[in-house]
Amino acid sequence: MTSRLDEQLSRYGTYLDTQLVEVEPEQAIDRVTSRSSRPLAENAATPTWRRGLVVALGTAAAVLALVTAFFLFAGPFGGEEPLPPATQPVPGDLEPMELVPTGAHLLTEPSTYQFVVRDPAGLVWLSGYEGQVARLDPGTGETQVWTIRDDTTFGPGVQGLVPARYGGVWMLLGDNSLRWFDGERFRTAVEAPAMVSNQDDLGSVVETADGSLLASTAQGGVFRWDGSSWNRIDEARPAAGAGALAMDGEGTLWVGNDDVGGIWRFDGSKWESFSAEDAAVLAGPVRTIEPLPDGTVWVTTERGVARFDGGSWSAWMSPDIGLRGDIAAALAPDGVVWVAGGSESSGAVGVASFDGNRWSVYGQADGLPEEASWAIAVPVATEDGVFVATGVGLYRLVDDRWTRTLPVEEQAVPAEPPAALAGVRQVQAAGGFLWAWGENEIWRYGDGAWQFYAPLSAAPWDIAYDGRTLWALNEGLAYLEGDEWHRLAAAPAEVWRINADPNTGVLWLSTGEELFRWDGEEMSNYPPLPDGDGYGYVGEIAVSADGRVWAAGLYGYIPSLGGLAVYDDRSDSWEMIRPWRGDEDMPAWALAPTSDGGLWVMFSEWPEDSAEQTEASPGWALGYHNGVTGDWTIFDRDLPGGQPLAMVATDDSVWVAQGGGSVEGSEPIEGVFRFDGETWTHYLSDEVLAVAAAPDGTVWYVTSTGVLHQIEQ
Repeated sequence: MTSRLDEQLSRYGTYLDTQLVEVEPEQAIDRVTSRSSRPLAENAATPTWRRGLVVALGTAAAVLALVTAFFLFAGPFGGEEPLPPATQPVPGDLEPMELVPTGAHLLTEPSTYQFVVRDPAGLVWLSGYEGQVARLDPGTGETQVWTIRDDTTFGPGVQGLVPARYGGVWMLLGDNSLRWFDGERFRTAVEAPAMVSNQDDLGSVVETADGSLLASTAQGGVFRWDGSSWNRIDEARPAAGAGALAMDGEGTLWVGNDDVGGIWRFDGSKWESFSAEDAAVLAGPVRTIEPLPDGTVWVTTERGVARFDGGSWSAWMSPDIGLRGDIAAALAPDGVVWVAGGSESSGAVGVASFDGNRWSVYGQADGLPEEASWAIAVPVATEDGVFVATGVGLYRLVDDRWTRTLPVEEQAVPAEPPAALAGVRQVQAAGGFLWAWGENEIWRYGDGAWQFYAPLSAAPWDIAYDGRTLWALNEGLAYLEGDEWHRLAAAPAEVWRINADPNTGVLWLSTGEELFRWDGEEMSNYPPLPDGDGYGYVGEIAVSADGRVWAAGLYGYIPSLGGLAVYDDRSDSWEMIRPWRGDEDMPAWALAPTSDGGLWVMFSEWPEDSAEQTEASPGWALGYHNGVTGDWTIFDRDLPGGQPLAMVATDDSVWVAQGGGSVEGSEPIEGVFRFDGETWTHYLSDEVLAVAAAPDGTVWYVTSTGVLHQIEQ
């Protein structure tokens, strides 16, 4: 028996047959190039992408696949004759850029895909924050993956995908650009709308049937690309922020709010809003908007699913469906609506389908992953199956059971030193070497080249090298003997930080509340403090060149010690360090020893009423301890704004890494900064998570997308 939705789909197909006309390739080229994109500025600023908000972009991407596939005709922003079917070959090259392989080796093979869409040809595309892009042909099962190995363009990370109407996808990159990628080359690129402030984020993008690009930002509204610039088109809408976007079959624009909830629609002349008074689920941030050929519009939020039939709303709260957390939706060619959701607290993923009468729910018992680091699942449906992207890979429904389709087999370790390393979790100097590691491997820098050192069963969060033994923290304290890792049975549980003294071979450990010392034979506590309160949250340990051990608190303070303390192994005692105001503790955030016995200390929450400074404090300060004289020097003026994330010292300078964005009208506060005792030098504007100095004096840093770079000084 033919369903009502089947009849509507058939009628819509007949409508497309009457509306879509053939266009000569030259006409298509003229039409698209009339909106040609401008080249990206070489010094384009890199925004800070808040990943929580970008969820809206990823989940909305499923909507865009369907919009592109179903609605290939001009809306209120167009007026041109319809374009050829999306399955027609791409009509010529638009500023094509061939892929240039980098030769980079990935220490962590990307396996997490946050975004998934279906292009007009029915191919499934996926992307992730670490720069991975994958394409799956559901019919043949053929899969291809692109990473920074294939081109540096993938380096900034992919923040979302949008189906391109001539095939392939628009990639939303971390360098604030939109690039059309067809699997062979980059066709063209445009800058994303300028952020209103460093707190504003790109919300969603739609490529309309007339070739226009529409984009939303969390605070700025909805913009249209006119071929050379972005222009706001929703000034009349009684709200500033915007998130999910979609265009329905009548050419009506739908705009969701991914912050406080609510949805608007624009019919070309007026705006109309819907809120929780219309459907309770609209009280939550809108994640996806899904127009269907029958005229209904489906909306998903963090609270549930709603359907608008043109006159009234129907709603299902998440618990009513059997899901929890944020929800994203997709429509299968057979008319079944699929939704997927997840709980960030538990990592559980659930999928449900609605056949027009009832919901059917799938969970772990049906093959979905038990845990997913990215719990907000995103579905996509094709003629060859239904897929859902999770934090542990792409799953496909086969015979009513979910099976993992991606990731593919991991790469092999190269025999020769690679040209570059990517997929890096951390870089750190230890024991006269520079170490970089990812999820699966550890590499060591020496003689001017990176060399593979050891495999890993799980990514460590800290390592130490005492000159003979490599130590790693990953689900306990482990040491490498030959080619095998072993657990140290004498180690305390839940060790947070480790450091080693290459001169003595002593390993220092912090559990967060206690400090321990391992001399190769015995594990012992530090001498207890007189007040007996314990050490409390020691988060940073450093051994200076003179053998003294320095400790700073995980949250700036050590409850029993204050902001900074030094332990003298020769006198077996602790000394409180208060380099300013005599008896007042300053939170110590990071420690960086120098080769001559000195120590740089990063103090956070530096008081603004400091009598020594002549201008407003940025909220932190640098202190330098001379290991020879014992004197302290405080630097609290002309500092880069924002709180640094990491710090390292070389013979003549201290380097700090910043991960924050830039404030409008101020100097940039992200990247790597060098201080030689008098002048600050800003070297780059990438979002940097770690910085380290090799024994040869070279300085290395890791970006938020896991790419390891050497600073050209």
